[in-house]
Amino acid sequence: MLRPRAVYLVDYAGFRTPHTCRIPFASFLEHAKLVPQLNERSIRFMTRLLERSGLGEETCLPPAHHYIGTHKYCTVDAARAEFELVAFSAIDDLLAKTGIAPEAIDILIVNCSLFCPTPSLVDMIVNKYKLRSDIRSMHLSGMGCSAGLTAVGLARNLLQEEDGEGHRGINLSKDLMNIAGDALKANITAMGPLVLPASEQLKFAFSFVARKVINRRVKPYIPDFRTAFEHFCIHAGGRAIIDELQKNLGLSDEQVEASRMTLHKFGNTSSSSLWYELGYIEAKGRMRKGDRVWMIGFGSGFKCNGAAWECIQPARNTDGPWATSIHRYPVDIPDVLSH
Repeated sequence: MLRPRAVYLVDYAGFRTPHTCRIPFASFLEHAKLVPQLNERSIRFMTRLLERSGLGEETCLPPAHHYIGTHKYCTVDAARAEFELVAFSAIDDLLAKTGIAPEAIDILIVNCSLFCPTPSLVDMIVNKYKLRSDIRSMHLSGMGCSAGLTAVGLARNLLQEEDGEGHRGINLSKDLMNIAGDALKANITAMGPLVLPASEQLKFAFSFVARKVINRRVKPYIPDFRTAFEHFCIHAGGRAIIDELQKNLGLSDEQVEASRMTLHKFGNTSSSSLWYELGYIEAKGRMRKGDRVWMIGFGSGFKCNGAAWECIQPARNTDGPWATSIHRYPVDIPDVLSH
C-alpha cells in the first residue's frame, strides 16, 4: 500500500476587519497633521508614499489610531485589546471550521513582531480557551514579517535604532531591495533542488559552475519557478517588493494578483499577509487538487523564508476575510494615485 501523505496544514483562518476600522487617505493625513512631532515636510513625504504605496481606501488601522491625538490611546491596554479582537476572532473561526476541541490542542506557538507583554500573548490564549495545563507553548517576539513561515529562531537584529532626536524606530535604507534580493537568492539556492524539475536544476547548476569557474560576469540563471508552482504568495510588505519579485521571477500579473490585492485591501499585515493571499486565491476558486503554492516572506534580520505547499484537497469553506469583498476584486491600481 502507498504510504499516506504527511499533512502539515489542516486549516487556517484570517481576521475579517470590521468596516468601522477603515481609514481613508484623507482621514489619515488629517490626523497626521495634528501630531506635533510631524512637520509639513513629513506630511508631504507621507503623502507621496501613500500615492505610490498600492494601498486602497479600505485599508484599516486599529481602533486606537482613529482618535485625534492618538498617542494618548496607544497604550499597552489598547494593544492587548487589539490582539484579543484579532486573535480571538480568528481562533474562534478556526475552531468552528475544524471542529477541534480546545482541550485537544497539544502545541501552541504565537509570534508577534514587536509586542511582547507580560503575561504573554500565549498566556492570554491559554486562559481564554481553557487549554490544557500541560500544553507545549511558545511566544516568539521580534521575528518580523517572515515569522509566520518558520515560528522558530528569533531575529538577532530588529533593525531598530535611534534618530538624531532620540526617537527609536526601524531604519529602512535605500539598500533594502538589494538586501532582499541577496536573501532571496540564498533562499532559491536552498529550495530549488527540492521543488524544481530536473531540467531547471541543470540550467541553474551550469550557470552556477560557469560563474564560479569560468567568469563571474556570466549572468546568473534564475530558475523558472513557474514550472514548480501554480500559485505565488509574496509578502505584501510594499509595492516595491512585489514589483521586484515579479520582475526577477518572471511572474505574470495574475500570479502576483493575490499579493497586490492583499496590499490594496488590508495593507501590510506583516507575516499574516501570506495567509490573506492564500485566502484570496481560494476565494477566487483558483485552487485545485494537486496545485502547488510558494509562500515567500521577508523579515527583520534581514531574512527570507519560504514554504512550499501542495493542495491535497481544496478548501470547502472560503468564508474568510475576503467573503464580503472578493466580488469587487481585482481592481486597477495606478502607479500614482491622483486625488
